[in-house]
Amino acid sequence: MKFYSGMDLHSTNTYTAIMDENRKRVSDRRLPNQPNLILSFLEPYRADLQGIVVESTYNWYWLVDLLQGNGYRVHLANPSAIRQYKGLKHVDDRHDAFWLVLPDGTLAKVKIDFETLRVLSDLARKEYGLAGCVQHGASTLPEEAFDMFPKVGAAEIHLATGFQNVIYDSPFLPEAFRKEVYEFIKKEFAGERKEGQTDEQFIYSTRKKTLGPMKRKFWDLPVEVRSQITKELEKRFGLLFSKLKVVGTRRLVQEKVKAFLIKHKVPSLLRMRRWDLRAMRKGQS
Repeated sequence: MKFYSGMDLHSTNTYTAIMDENRKRVSDRRLPNQPNLILSFLEPYRADLQGIVVESTYNWYWLVDLLQGNGYRVHLANPSAIRQYKGLKHVDDRHDAFWLVLPDGTLAKVKIDFETLRVLSDLARKEYGLAGCVQHGASTLPEEAFDMFPKVGAAEIHLATGFQNVIYDSPFLPEAFRKEVYEFIKKEFAGERKEGQTDEQFIYSTRKKTLGPMKRKFWDLPVEVRSQITKELEKRFGLLFSKLKVVGTRRLVQEKVKAFLIKHKVPSLLRMRRWDLRAMRKGQS
């Protein structure tokens, strides 16, 4: 007779059930998360066990490694979707894409290994008491990839370029101003241009450096322009906060982080701009 197993993984225990091919429950038990106990429970069914479904949205990887390392066929399930996990031993199957600039200014897919992130993050926590891995250059990942970072235990994600891109690529940024910025780049940073770079590649990789010297001109853009770009940025923040599981963590931060109030004198230029900020907020409402 063929058997199937389902496992509901929790932080300290795993509820494990065995069913036959007619979906009749043969055995079930809540087991402590101890490898020897889990393997001992499965052993009587090993020869006829067709597969194991692990239901988990957090910390699943040690159990999958354990089961696959002992010859079991494993599938992952989560509350929103179920898919066959294509194996922890084949790097190409567990990659997602991030992007680099092509000569025409578009972004090309390259590979990011989430399995490596989760292994290193787990090692950092268990062996060294550190928070986990830091992912640089994540700004231009496709939206579906950001769900993976909390699942693999990454501690920090660098996203500044993505917010910069929202500003520079916004349809609300006046084209004349965008051209002015790009001409400034070509003139002021010409010495940083790498051999073989096209204009598009050079501008994309360098335009972050204009935010400082051209800050005043950005602030002098019409209120309605800045208001629309601000809405785009807020939308991006909202997406990332949701994908990276930041939503609802205020209480945890308040418990763990002690805030210090540091007062600084407001620069005269900022005091002069308060009326402008009020106008921009009014325009958003």
